[in-house]
Amino acid sequence: MSASSIDVAGFTAMCQELARMAGRDFEPVLVLQVGQLLSACVRRMGPRRTAGVVAKRVSTHSSFIEFSDGTKINTWRKANHAEMFLDTSTYAQYAKRWPKKSRVPAMVGGMTWHAVGDANRHWSDARWAKYQVRERERLAMEQKRYREALDARGLAHKTWNQIAEALGLDLKIPQWVKSAKDPRGVSRQEGLAAKIIDQAVCIVEIVNRNPLVVGKLDGEAILAGALRDREKAFMIDVEKGVFEDMERRAKRYPGIFLS
Repeated sequence: MSASSIDVAGFTAMCQELARMAGRDFEPVLVLQVGQLLSACVRRMGPRRTAGVVAKRVSTHSSFIEFSDGTKINTWRKANHAEMFLDTSTYAQYAKRWPKKSRVPAMVGGMTWHAVGDANRHWSDARWAKYQVRERERLAMEQKRYREALDARGLAHKTWNQIAEALGLDLKIPQWVKSAKDPRGVSRQEGLAAKIIDQAVCIVEIVNRNPLVVGKLDGEAILAGALRDREKAFMIDVEKGVFEDMERRAKRYPGIFLS
């Protein structure tokens, strides 16, 4: 998704008028206003998920875990959320003791599922000990995923800041956006920008390649909305006489006007 697919005529006219009022060249004014635009995009992405929401999502995704020895722990939602443990079957060893009409347990590669909280089933000490070890491993994995998910909050937001950094800008946005970390330890550059100057024409091209932003979050709508926000804010400032007050205009448009 790039700005080329969105109407920027109003935003460009706003920057031209700002440059005229400030007696500045168009290029620095445009770049600074693109920074304000990117900050608006970050805001439009919404707040980060709360720790409680993250914990719930991680817990849901951790309901099934397979270990290296083939054992598994899974929550069966269709069985009243029963917690089940897949372990080596002992059916052949004790089949003769089972009631004649009992259902033969379904085998999965020589293993069978065992309900953790079933009061009608007695587990051997060996199986119970194995389950406890696996459950501790599962909880440790869940905690690791939880911490990683907390640190990853803001990765999609961060792509707008990457665009700003490519333009040499330092946005005033929440630190959790700037410090968001990919749990895989990968540093992805999905926000790109280029400044093109051709004779008297200056163009700033911005690109966001984050799949979540481009797809589900509708980054094009976010950018279009941020453009409307900036243009509307400018018109309100004109109507309120902000540009007639040196201190107010310097505060509202830092870098363009001096106090």
